[in-house]
Amino acid sequence: MKIYGFDDDVVLSGANLSRDYFTNRRDRYLLIENHEVIANYLHSLVHLVGQFSFRLETDSEKHTSTEKDTRQGWKLIWDGGQDDATASSSDTASQLYPESGWTDAATQAVIEFTRQWHARSSSLSPIAGSKKEDADTLLIPLLQMGPLNVRQETRAIPQILELALEAPDQDDSPPTLALTSGYFSLYRPYKALLQQAKTARSAIVKIICAAPEANGFFQSKGVSGWIPEAYTWYEYQFWNALRRSNRLLRQDGKRIQDGGVEITEWKKEGWTYHAKGIWYSPPPAKGSNETAAPKMVHVGSSNYGSRSADLDLECTFLISTQSKALSQRFKDEYATLDKDANDLVNEDLFQRSDRKVRRRVKIASRILKGML
Repeated sequence: MKIYGFDDDVVLSGANLSRDYFTNRRDRYLLIENHEVIANYLHSLVHLVGQFSFRLETDSEKHTSTEKDTRQGWKLIWDGGQDDATASSSDTASQLYPESGWTDAATQAVIEFTRQWHARSSSLSPIAGSKKEDADTLLIPLLQMGPLNVRQETRAIPQILELALEAPDQDDSPPTLALTSGYFSLYRPYKALLQQAKTARSAIVKIICAAPEANGFFQSKGVSGWIPEAYTWYEYQFWNALRRSNRLLRQDGKRIQDGGVEITEWKKEGWTYHAKGIWYSPPPAKGSNETAAPKMVHVGSSNYGSRSADLDLECTFLISTQSKALSQRFKDEYATLDKDANDLVNEDLFQRSDRKVRRRVKIASRILKGML
């Protein structure tokens, strides 16, 4: 989870606060201003997760709880959430968690947390001083905590994909679905949906992933240096599956069908790529040659892979809007990413000598599939 807030302003992002993200790494940042409800929700969520997390202390701090050594001068302390429970202003009931066997209790706490906030949001105004009937944008938080069997995101994402892929045949252009991930290794159910379509004019699906040179582990030392090569292998497997199922939008540089999937790679000299998200745009107005602006977007730290689905704790947001101005901002945001995604993924790309994947990397990537 990447959560940043100050008073009633919140930044939704997939970025960590490190030097690279402020200088030469492309990512997404959405600022929500003056929204007390969202700020309070995320504030309460941080305290809830903190209750079943370790606390970092210096050796100089006194403690009697279970401790684990980290680097010299620091300790990881498990207090079962005692400090967080005391400091929290959340309405969610606080409890103490044992160091072992705490997951069932944590699962129930997250479920209850979601239930309470769902009930509260139904009676709250979107923004102080506004009326619900005046709101043109809906923000839906999605928690994905595989270890706790909380799977709100993996229930929502297939519905977005199906909205585009199962759209009825259009007289003009089909809808557009854009997806990007800096670490591209799609979760199996998502891949299965993208590899099939119920109509010949289903969505145009545009996928942006990072070129090996734009991967944060490019030319790193040791085994981590294999990671860009592993993602090349995942990319090839998915592209090849699309080709076999006749789902590619273009072949040999030519568009071969009305709907299908196109993959491009993002690369910019001296930069790395870490953006992730989904943009759904309905069919454009009849007679228009321009792609419609997105009406639904997904933003957060999920890379849409097995790790995000099964291992990580994620908090992402699905945003649905009828605002023309906001839709245009989302369209411009995607265009900013797309302008540096110029390399079309095709057979010629994988035939290049710098894209040959070593056998040991293929084996390792198969073993570590769920962790990348």
